[in-house]
Amino acid sequence: MNPAAYWDRVAGTKTFGHPLDVARLEALAPAPLRVLDVGCGEGRLLEVLQAAGHRRLHGVDIAPRMLERARRAVPDATLALCEGRELPFDDGAFDAVLFAATFTSAPAADVQRALATEAMRVLAPGGVVFVSDLPLQDDARNRARYARGAPGFPHGAFTMGDGGVCRHHAEGHFEALFDTLELIRRDALDGRTMNGNPIRMQQLWFRG
Repeated sequence: MNPAAYWDRVAGTKTFGHPLDVARLEALAPAPLRVLDVGCGEGRLLEVLQAAGHRRLHGVDIAPRMLERARRAVPDATLALCEGRELPFDDGAFDAVLFAATFTSAPAADVQRALATEAMRVLAPGGVVFVSDLPLQDDARNRARYARGAPGFPHGAFTMGDGGVCRHHAEGHFEALFDTLELIRRDALDGRTMNGNPIRMQQLWFRG
């Protein structure tokens, strides 16, 4: 299934739970904190930032119905329908670029590389890239999913029961994607998937 069509179809049925430590973002990223959320979905992280007083907020997503939800949640943010391969922003336009479950939702290797390349292009000098995503899991359920795989996608990708394709990532994957940036922090935490299943998450902070 086309990714945009899938996410448009399931908009409103998924619960997203990747957290953002706003205080840490404020400490790491340079002012005035111009933020871009790539794959912003229903606008949850932008809503958190808005509640913390931030106003220079931008988001892009591939699914129109997801953006409808985001516009209701964060009406003052600047939102755009965009695949992410070519972001409609100038070089160095943002002090922080956020990816929350974006790469697990965009499993194709060429798409991931394009997303990372564009993020590094629009990141201002000294800016921060935040990645919250899913590593390879070691439970039996997920190992079976990896073994079945998803035709045409790298190891760690799998097809879900509702037709979507997601991907979990090997150690070092995001360091390789953001290879021109400095990894300044990595955290592991427990959470839940968009379908409510327990999952191990990882969060990485990079500086430009």
